[in-house]
Amino acid sequence: MLQFVPFSILERLGFPNFRTARAAFYRRAKALFHVDSYRSNLCSAQGALLLTYYVSAPDSQANTQWLSSAISLARTINAHRQHLLGEASVQRRSVLQRLWCCCLVRDRILALALRRPLQIGAEKEIIAGDGARILRAETAQSIVYDFPTKLALATSFSALCKLANLSSQVLCILSLDPSSPGSEEPTTITERVQDCAEDLDHWFAENLARYRVNSLADKFLTLQNNVISIYYHSTKIALWNHASYVAITKGCPLHVEASAGWREVETAIHGIDTSLQRIADQDMLSFMPISIIAHIAIPVLRHILNIKLRQWEQSATTRRRLEVYLAALNALKEKYEGVDQVLDYIRRIVTCLDARKMPPPSSRDVILPEKCPPSNNNDGVESLVGSPQVFLRSIVVIQIALSQGKYPEEHELPVLPVSSPAGSSTQSMCSCQSNESCELPELGDTFDGLLDTTFITGALELIQTEDAYVDDAMVTGQPNSFTSEVDFNEFIDLHDST
Repeated sequence: MLQFVPFSILERLGFPNFRTARAAFYRRAKALFHVDSYRSNLCSAQGALLLTYYVSAPDSQANTQWLSSAISLARTINAHRQHLLGEASVQRRSVLQRLWCCCLVRDRILALALRRPLQIGAEKEIIAGDGARILRAETAQSIVYDFPTKLALATSFSALCKLANLSSQVLCILSLDPSSPGSEEPTTITERVQDCAEDLDHWFAENLARYRVNSLADKFLTLQNNVISIYYHSTKIALWNHASYVAITKGCPLHVEASAGWREVETAIHGIDTSLQRIADQDMLSFMPISIIAHIAIPVLRHILNIKLRQWEQSATTRRRLEVYLAALNALKEKYEGVDQVLDYIRRIVTCLDARKMPPPSSRDVILPEKCPPSNNNDGVESLVGSPQVFLRSIVVIQIALSQGKYPEEHELPVLPVSSPAGSSTQSMCSCQSNESCELPELGDTFDGLLDTTFITGALELIQTEDAYVDDAMVTGQPNSFTSEVDFNEFIDLHDST
């Protein structure tokens, strides 16, 4: 991974920056992938899996296409059929099990981060013990870390496998698993949201103590454990955003109360704040994987809108939190191309909301509970429940943009409703069978449009049609926006100019 290579080495190799080096190595690796016709399917699958970590603004779907190729190649050597590996040697069986385990984990992480459909059905669970056992068996082969650190990393990876299994259930609720039922009873959705949330909390409680003990041993353990923690909180955000979405669009007491969902979202965002701060304290922000950018997009947007909606208070705490995010984005922007694109999405959302004159927080749009439980996150929850349509629309827009790899056209954007059905007189008449009272799109319908069979089954052919011999085959031009470092005031000052 190029983020671990010192810049002095890249400079001696003739590269002016990390992103140029990454693009050059990607083109060469891609050429080798197509040229070497004698390479085994195992090596091809491993190579394709590594290439999923490259992000290109002109071709934002490339990572998903490479993953599709890796999964297809892994299946040709029966890596997904564990019961057929009995006659293979111990070494080959270990390699195939690790390959399939990595395919499953990568599939879940990409689907959750980019809101794209699962390519491996949610019924295919990862055996968490296998990942730890495989890595423990290979601790003697690696000379990068000492033995205790290797064991800690293996345990951490096992926890990630367990989280990937739980995230599969969440992705089914979000209608991102093609094999999941298309529609369910509202009460069933509510029960599944609550059950998934409880399972995620149990996972976090079970692994939190281990993370805190092991993370003190090595900076890279701190990085890995807190990246996994960000994945967990991001999963909670996706789950409770969906619950709040259902509550607002359906406007029915059978659904999870919107304000309760927003409080869970706010708690999860603060969890990401904490994890990111721990990584920053170890000076490891620039070593985070590219997938983190998509996982922190909603928290960044959330903090920006919170400041803009509550300018009369100007919470110093919120500003400090946002500054950590911008420091992370600046660190990643130096090494990854896709950061510019995500920042452009956020800036356009903020600019669009400014043009519409964002309303100050008020409680008229939602029915708040008579007795709200005390919260440590009151600086953000009030504005969330006070302006639910603003945040809901913004979240849907950023999700669609990440999923499609481009900012949605005007006709694709959800219409900001004048009032929430939760506060209307039609609440008692809700039949839970439609959302006609609120002009927001069904998230499942939005993402189901991405289930193009040629997108998944023909990914390998799509990649191979490109000219692998031309060094300029991959466009390396940068977006016009955000060519310099990300500035905190660049977002906040947008309000003053409108």
